[in-house]
Amino acid sequence: MQVELQELTPKEVDLVHQQLFLERRAGKHLTEFDSLEALMRYRLVLQLKALRSEALHYTLPRSVEGWVELVGKPAEEETVLAKAYAFILDKVIRSESFFSALARLGTEFNRLLSKLSAEVFRPDF
Repeated sequence: MQVELQELTPKEVDLVHQQLFLERRAGKHLTEFDSLEALMRYRLVLQLKALRSEALHYTLPRSVEGWVELVGKPAEEETVLAKAYAFILDKVIRSESFFSALARLGTEFNRLLSKLSAEVFRPDF
């Protein structure tokens, strides 16, 4: 399987935090762990750009605007991210084991980005 991920844009990071704020205000996160879990899941949804194998092929939006085009405008008290997450769970990632494998790849990808970011300020970069 080939998985394509991309770094989040500042707009996407803001969208994740906006969605988390709305959910906390609505009482959907009972603990900090709930918020952290949602943060990781939402980041993965926005970072995931393509999945390819012999059995499946998904190309996902590359921008917030692309998600609005795909899933429609959000309700008043949510962001498009809530609809994008529902779409991913309904159409793309249908099992917990598949989601866990993709989450692990996302975590490794983010670690790589962090390492690269730290190296930028080295004189020999």
